[in-house]
Amino acid sequence: MMQLEEFANAVLAAVREKADGAFSAWLTRNTKNNGVKMVGISTVSPENNGGPCVNLNSYYKEYRNGRLESGEAAEIVYRQLMEHRDDLQDINTADFLQWDVIKNHIYAKLVNAEMNREVLKIIPHRHLLDLAVAYYIKVDGNAEVGEMLSILIQNNYMEMWGQDEENLYQMAVTNMRSDGEPHFMDMETLLCGVMPDGINLSECEETAGVKMYVLTNGKRTFGAAELLDADTLRGISEKLADDFIVLPSSVHETLIIPSDNAPEYTELADMVCEVNATQVDTEDRLSDHVYRYDRNEGILKIAA
Repeated sequence: MMQLEEFANAVLAAVREKADGAFSAWLTRNTKNNGVKMVGISTVSPENNGGPCVNLNSYYKEYRNGRLESGEAAEIVYRQLMEHRDDLQDINTADFLQWDVIKNHIYAKLVNAEMNREVLKIIPHRHLLDLAVAYYIKVDGNAEVGEMLSILIQNNYMEMWGQDEENLYQMAVTNMRSDGEPHFMDMETLLCGVMPDGINLSECEETAGVKMYVLTNGKRTFGAAELLDADTLRGISEKLADDFIVLPSSVHETLIIPSDNAPEYTELADMVCEVNATQVDTEDRLSDHVYRYDRNEGILKIAA
């Protein structure tokens, strides 16, 4: 069985053969959130400024599990690259040099501070409890491509723009709201919405136990950053008429539990740790801690 590097080279060779000059392709290696090492295929078309990139780690996992051959992976990757080859054709790289142009594309995401301590040395950020606020440029394009259209902002970008971290933060929060209101959903309604016919909401409520809500953004991408909006947190506490507990489900969403309906903090913390270890991809993990929002003080605290 091939190791990752050998698998990646095999897929790359097959993709290049299929492309037959339609685009140039090469392997890229980078470190994603929480120190996850990724290998991908990057491309550029002769007529475009850039091209899509497809990560190979998930395909390699399927290969290791015997569910995918390298040739099948190459075919899937090639189709993805062809489908999205023109997504970046309208991007003008000169725009990245101009603060007045790029500022409306700056967003924030929450990441685990300890797990990202090395990358934090080279990017503008601020701390929030055990988390860190990092910033990225969201590039216009096909939403299906997801993370490959986000560019992590580094310290040298700040020097180029003549801006500081505070300006980044203010723009990111402003842009977050310009994209739409936060999505705050009842977990029971969310789950029952995907239940088979014949299972109704009342039946779900009987088995749900703890009253729980989901907080994220419209695209459910880096939606944990909604915790940065003080108005959102205050609005939730008013809706629930209570303090509330925040469970860091992932970098993309958090779970909310009214305080008067919550189990013991230690029990919740154990649950978060177990779910992170068994259900959440390493790259998407946010924290093993449990937080509490105090509506009288208007702040978020670590509860356990």
